[in-house]
Amino acid sequence: MHHILRLSETAYVGLCHKIGTPTEVRIRREVDNAEEAVRKAIMKSRGFTTLKSGSNREGFRLSTSDEDYMSWEENVKVICDLSQIRYYHVPRHVLILMECDDLPPGFTRLKLISPSNDPIVKASCVVIENEFYIFSTLYRNNHLRLHRLFPGDFRTSTSHGPCCSFIRDNTENDYLFCFHSYHWPTSALPWIQRCREQGWPCEAVLSDILNTGFHVVPIGSTPEKGEEWRISFSLAEQKLVHSLNHYWVTQSGHNNP
Repeated sequence: MHHILRLSETAYVGLCHKIGTPTEVRIRREVDNAEEAVRKAIMKSRGFTTLKSGSNREGFRLSTSDEDYMSWEENVKVICDLSQIRYYHVPRHVLILMECDDLPPGFTRLKLISPSNDPIVKASCVVIENEFYIFSTLYRNNHLRLHRLFPGDFRTSTSHGPCCSFIRDNTENDYLFCFHSYHWPTSALPWIQRCREQGWPCEAVLSDILNTGFHVVPIGSTPEKGEEWRISFSLAEQKLVHSLNHYWVTQSGHNNP
């Protein structure tokens, strides 16, 4: 048993050197929180929300870490069911309905059910049986073309999965232009039940995750599936990681937070 404790202690020290000590990770997260508050205030005045995501936002600094950002329009609302229309006001809100029938798990179609003045959204629509569907391939490529017109680093943007990617200060930056929903997808409801049965995460973290909602990002299950969007729980994953604590496994076997 003694050798297992020694191995655990060594692994912990190695991880602290690799990703940072508890204090370093906490400080990084606090700095990111402050930067995010300023960024949100600036972007909100322009009608957008832009949040940092990925391992860098979680406080880890790995050699492979890049800068990941998610951006979406505040007035565009994704709903999972037509009954949720009552929470919004057209034309102030642009409404998009998810359709998951006959699609692989974790993917959806997006049907535009109220008019949009956004040229990117309008240019990304395809009419199918007299309904307007936003195609992920068109949306992603239209954003890429638009941002290549911007001065500076964006001019060199390339497609990287669902993101517009460019290099800044020798670091890869991935910008993900997506849509947000404050609701919870029906297909993910069993996860909530499993969390409550297992007691993790705690109810406060689970409630925060459910209130935050989820995103749909412009990529299909295969490259030719241009009508599909992937359901993303990136912010939920971030909250789960933040809910975990460093702890030290001592030789006596006590776990100290």
